[in-house]
Amino acid sequence: MKWFQTVICSVLTLSLIACDGGEARHTAHEVYDGPILYGFDIYDSFGIDSGEDHSSPLQVDPYENGGWFELYWDVESSRDYTVVLGINDSPSMRGATIIGSDLCGAGLSCGLISTFVCRYTLDSFLGCGLVDEEAELNLEPVDHLLFEFPQPLYINIEVCDVAGGGCEPASLPVWLY
Repeated sequence: MKWFQTVICSVLTLSLIACDGGEARHTAHEVYDGPILYGFDIYDSFGIDSGEDHSSPLQVDPYENGGWFELYWDVESSRDYTVVLGINDSPSMRGATIIGSDLCGAGLSCGLISTFVCRYTLDSFLGCGLVDEEAELNLEPVDHLLFEFPQPLYINIEVCDVAGGGCEPASLPVWLY
């Protein structure tokens, strides 16, 4: 009986070894850590494109172009992602006033390269959206951030995977007039 058990164990062991042949290669699976934000830029009130001009101060002025300006970004993401825009006195979304947000991705209203139009009003409201009407609907008061004119602030962006795969932030320093 012991002899029979030894033969069975040996056959099973050899079968398992033969299946692998010692040459199976285990490759590492790539882990998706969320969207990658390649760029975040602004066309300010005076037409300065921060993607092209890296040295001029960026200015948002309610008297120029009716307070309208544009923000644009470039994301790599294999999944849908959310974008949230905020304004703050620091380069962080923590405590920021949210001035726009959307769900982006393949077949959605904003994709991997997207633009928001934004408006800064004479009474210190700021809002952004895919179209003018959405920017107007998203207007939020920012007077609590304004202590002098011009006031240095930050427009912040955060792109996040909708499935919890991670987030990536960026900030632009701007002067609000």
